[in-house]
Amino acid sequence: MDADVLVIGGSVAGLQAALDLADAGLQVQLIESSPFLDQNNAKVPPYLLRARQLELLKHPNIRTRTNAGLDSLEAGADGFHLGLVQHPRYIDLARCTACGACIEACPVIVPGTDRKAIYLDGQPGCAAIDKAGMAPCAHTCPAGIHVQGYVALIAQGRYREAIDLIREAMPFPSVCGRVCNHACEAECTRGVVDEAVNIMALKRFVADWEYDRWCQGEREPARPVEISAPTGKQVAIIGAGPAGLTAARDLNRAGHRVTVFEALPVAGGMMRVGIPEHRLPDRLLDWEIQRILDEGVTLQLYTRVDDIPGLLQNGYDAVLIATGAHLAKRLPIPNADHPDNWLSLDLLRRAALGERIDLSGMRVVVLGGGNVALDSARTALRLGASEVCMACLEPRGEMPGFEWEIVVAEEEGIQLCPGRTFKEIVLTDGRITGVRCVEVVFRGFKDGRPDIDEIPGSEHVLPADRVVWAIGQAADLSFLPADGS
Repeated sequence: MDADVLVIGGSVAGLQAALDLADAGLQVQLIESSPFLDQNNAKVPPYLLRARQLELLKHPNIRTRTNAGLDSLEAGADGFHLGLVQHPRYIDLARCTACGACIEACPVIVPGTDRKAIYLDGQPGCAAIDKAGMAPCAHTCPAGIHVQGYVALIAQGRYREAIDLIREAMPFPSVCGRVCNHACEAECTRGVVDEAVNIMALKRFVADWEYDRWCQGEREPARPVEISAPTGKQVAIIGAGPAGLTAARDLNRAGHRVTVFEALPVAGGMMRVGIPEHRLPDRLLDWEIQRILDEGVTLQLYTRVDDIPGLLQNGYDAVLIATGAHLAKRLPIPNADHPDNWLSLDLLRRAALGERIDLSGMRVVVLGGGNVALDSARTALRLGASEVCMACLEPRGEMPGFEWEIVVAEEEGIQLCPGRTFKEIVLTDGRITGVRCVEVVFRGFKDGRPDIDEIPGSEHVLPADRVVWAIGQAADLSFLPADGS
């Protein structure tokens, strides 16, 4: 840093010292730790203080650094060597004109004050935003959504701005407003006062508001989408699920030509064929997928890719694999290969694609306690099953499925049988008649295997005509080259 004199502190005394030294022909560097120069001096009328600040900022011999601090000071043969730390203002200095429009638009009020998060306070120069770090809710969100921003906008009735802010981070607010695990709410600091903000419900509300207005023809213009100039690069994406479609949108906006290949007759991946219609309506998913396609992404359905090198040899510069985990697992217990053992994801996919499945009068046992098991059980009930039971290793309070989904499942009549391990699929005259189980003490998983003790004398049979396996999922990588090329 080249300067004759360093002045630390933007108080009235500091301002005057800097001006006197600069008027004497010296080069002055003025350092102030706060975003603005002294603005709270009661001894100086505000109009005089502003005039003095403007004089300093425009002086050719003074360079001012606000929101900065001294990090190191070393003496050398040619003078002192300083190390400075420049803290961010979170504002583009080159674009700010101090007009105050941002302050008017800002939805966030600093708690305990009447000041917006962005402020000038009558100061000359650039506006500033005070940040104490990333909000816990936004930090927890895997999509990086600006949670506190859209919550504040919704509170002010600025729904269009709220949904635009959500869509900046991810393209499926209708989905996340219904099936997200909303870990953000567990970290919400409002919970220290009373209870967490219902962030997931607010996202659903504003997404449904936008969709309803679109259906009614009352379509407020969304924030214009910025698409970079074409790069000339082509990207192939295998899989039209949430990862593939989100990547397609972002790559397209970066200027690349994107084609998404999907083996199924519908797009959406697990959102479409893994989450039942009663939880995620198809019309909302279709609408959000179409928005991505309208930006310029190409979608090819009924297209299974099994030749990745061929894609790279035929004009594609990169291939993104986003096929998801569509293979359900089962345990190698006796009679688990009987045809009336169904895999959860197969059942959900068949139902989602409109296949007629009649479970009228049947007793169905779903093995597993997670969200896929819950979806399978509730789907079986809707397909006519007379009795549906969910059996799993975990005790009731430790089941991996969402608690509110478990409560709804019980309200619908699904029986929970937690704390059990499975020994055999019972057959009578070649037909499934039950699942032989033993009650257990469950201590979790170690190295991927359950840590349990079986309770002596607790063996029993759960009656069943159909068994649905929902104990885990895996990716189908059979389309990859065998040699890894």
